[in-house]
Amino acid sequence: MLRISDTIVIFAAQKDKDMKTLNSAYREFSRMILDDRIYEDSSISFHDICSALHVSPADLNEVLESELGMNGPEILHSFQKLLTL
Repeated sequence: MLRISDTIVIFAAQKDKDMKTLNSAYREFSRMILDDRIYEDSSISFHDICSALHVSPADLNEVLESELGMNGPEILHSFQKLLTL
């Protein structure tokens, strides 16, 4: 039987793992936008990118909004709009 202290340790470890995953997804999303120019393919959505990164769109949006002040679809759309200039 798990004690409360064991549950807290497990929860903290999972939260740390989730943050590492989100940080990794944030870096990979940035690389996909800046290096791979994934926005040039208009058929790719933010949801598609999140699926490829194995993170939820809501979780990655939270990181993007915190770091960049924009959510994923806004970032993707902004880069796509630059193509039309």
